[in-house]
Amino acid sequence: MAKNLTPPGQLSLSGNLKENFRRFKQQFEIYLSATGLKSQSDDIKTNTLLHVIGPDAIEIFNTFSWSEEGDSAGDNKKVDKVLAKFEKYCNPRKNVAYERHVFNTRTQGPSENIDAFVTDLRILAKSCEFGDLHDTLIRDRIVCGTNSDVVRGRLLRESDLTLQKAIDVCRSAESSKQQLKNMAGASSAPAPEQSVNAVRKKGQANKFFGGKGSQSKPFKDYRYDCNKCGRKHEARKCPAFGQTCGKCHRKDHFAAKCPYKKRREKVNALDPKESDSEDEFLVNGIVNQSQKSKKSDDWMVKVVCNDKLLKLKIDTGAQCNVISLDTYKRLSRKSLRKSRTKLVSYFGHKMSTYGETDLALLYKDKYHVVPFLVVRGDVDSVLGSKSSVEMELIQHLYQVDSEK
Repeated sequence: MAKNLTPPGQLSLSGNLKENFRRFKQQFEIYLSATGLKSQSDDIKTNTLLHVIGPDAIEIFNTFSWSEEGDSAGDNKKVDKVLAKFEKYCNPRKNVAYERHVFNTRTQGPSENIDAFVTDLRILAKSCEFGDLHDTLIRDRIVCGTNSDVVRGRLLRESDLTLQKAIDVCRSAESSKQQLKNMAGASSAPAPEQSVNAVRKKGQANKFFGGKGSQSKPFKDYRYDCNKCGRKHEARKCPAFGQTCGKCHRKDHFAAKCPYKKRREKVNALDPKESDSEDEFLVNGIVNQSQKSKKSDDWMVKVVCNDKLLKLKIDTGAQCNVISLDTYKRLSRKSLRKSRTKLVSYFGHKMSTYGETDLALLYKDKYHVVPFLVVRGDVDSVLGSKSSVEMELIQHLYQVDSEK
């Protein structure tokens, strides 16, 4: 028994009152047990409670009524009854719908580790009355709320994902990330300076440039074929340096050697590696809302993204997926990746992309990570052919005709 233990802090009556009291009550009960006060009379334990709970909470205690149904004489001296009154005060009648809203909108902070995230989810879930779905819904919240798209992709690839497996995957990813960071820091440390004396025969260095002995050209006079200007010149004397290309309008190369030639083609999906190119992709389904026909809803599908409903137009002629900037802001707060891709609509209208991102879509109880190009303007959200096939919204049908 340790009688000189520091008592718990005062009950905070600001912020989340329910959570504040839960912590205070747990700390107070530990304090009673550790100091041996738990075996003392109710009068001593109640006075100890009122001593440590703070003056503001004592004022609340003075307002308690002890003549309600279930109360009896002397209850104001019983520590369990007093704690029950405080708990009733700090835990007003709860709104389950609101508690679930708070749970379903909880996301992992940029620097928050998985253990802290899961602990808070467990606390929030206590007020949601999930019943048998408790662990399953916490698992789903981890998948939707993780701060890493890479981790989310790994979680979605698991066919039999449990809560514990989801936590283990997140912990493993955090550990690997930290280890790689430590290794990168170690490898970037400056190497100690060393004195090295080269040993070689006279004229040996010039042999690397095709000369014989000391009669070959020195390194500074060596000329090579340049892939920036297409000419032969000495090192660091490229005439294209600082010049603007006539095709792509970028600097430091001539148009004859331009590595950024535009091309217009239909592609099966947007390759993230080409996000810096200036490609033009044909997307038939990009239609302004004013141009929609009465039958435009025939090929619409409803999915869920970050607990929000999203209507997508299936466009078998489109080879990439498109959403408007306003729709993206409604679905997510993540930063977009840069993109210089241009889109061409069915009506020949060209538009530049604002950026690109990956969204986790829920369709028929199954998650799909789908890449999207984000554009400005009031346009339909379009799902291209490849993603439509992967989500089993459409099927490829093949017909084989016999040769006559």
